[in-house]
Amino acid sequence: MSSGVGWIAWVIAVAAIAGLLTLDLVEGARNREAGLKEALRGWLRAVVGAAGFGAALWWWRGASWAGQFFAGYLTEAALSVDNLFVFAVIFATFSVAPQDRPRVLQWGVVGALVARAVLIGAGVGFIDSFWWATYVLGAIVVASGVRIGWPRRHREPGLGPITMALAEKLLHLPRGQGSQGTASQQATMRSLVGVVVLIELTDIAFALDSVPAVLGLTRITYIVFSSNAFAILGLRSLFFVLDRALERLRYLHVGLAVIMVLVGARMLVSGVWEAPLWLALAAIATTLAATVLASVFPARPGGEGSPGRL
Repeated sequence: MSSGVGWIAWVIAVAAIAGLLTLDLVEGARNREAGLKEALRGWLRAVVGAAGFGAALWWWRGASWAGQFFAGYLTEAALSVDNLFVFAVIFATFSVAPQDRPRVLQWGVVGALVARAVLIGAGVGFIDSFWWATYVLGAIVVASGVRIGWPRRHREPGLGPITMALAEKLLHLPRGQGSQGTASQQATMRSLVGVVVLIELTDIAFALDSVPAVLGLTRITYIVFSSNAFAILGLRSLFFVLDRALERLRYLHVGLAVIMVLVGARMLVSGVWEAPLWLALAAIATTLAATVLASVFPARPGGEGSPGRL
C-alpha cells in the first residue's frame, strides 16, 4: 500500500484541511456559545469542502479514486456521529458549561486529526508488512460491527467503570463537578484540559474501529487520511446541530453494525473476490438513508432501540 501521490498533493490536501480547521477555530473563538445558525454553517462548510475535494480527486485521478474517497468519508462520518453520543455523556457527567463545549470540541478535533494520522500510518505499515493483516483487520471490523449492533435494552448510557476511574483518578475530574463547579479560573482550566484528554482517548478508542473500516474500502493512504480528516472536521459543528436530536437516532447502531459487517466481510473475501467499490458505496449510502428514515418514525410502545454505542 502506498499514498499513490507525490508531496505536492499532500501539501494541497493538508492546506485544504488546515484552512477549514482555521476557519472553524476563528469562528469558534468569535462565538463562545454555538448557536444553531453558526453550527449549521460550520457543518455545511465541512460537507462542501469534502464534496469539493472529492470532485477534485475525480477530475485528477478519475471516478475510482473519488468513489473510494466518498465511501471512506461516508463510513467515517457515520461512525463519527456515533461518537457524539459519548461526547454528550462526557459533558453531562462532568458538568461542562455550554459556553465551554465549543472550545473543548475544537481542541478535540485538532487532537483527533493528529491521532488519526498516527493510527493510519500504523495500519498501513501493518498491512504492508504482513500479507495476512487484511484478514485480521477484516475480522476486527466484523467483530466491531457485531458489538455495535448487539441488543442492549434496559441499559443506561454511560462511560464505563474503566473510563470513569481514569477520569476521576488520573485526570482529576470529579463526577458532576466540571467547569461549572470549580472554584477558580485555574481549576476550571484544569478541568477542561482533563475533559479534552478524555475526549481524545475516547476518539482513539473509536478510531480503532473506524480506521480499519476505511482501510477495508481503499488501500491508498492519501485517501484514507483525507476521508478521515474531512469527516472529523465537521464533527464539532454537527454536535450542536444534532444536540437535541441525538436520542431520536435510535436505529443508528443498527445501520453502523450493518456497514461494519459489510466492510469487514469485503476484507475477509478479498483474496477470493474483490467486491466492486460502487457496490460498497451504494450499500453504505443505502444503509445510512434507511437508518435515518427508520429513525424519524415514532417508535412503537416498548420498541425503543439502543440510542447508540456507548
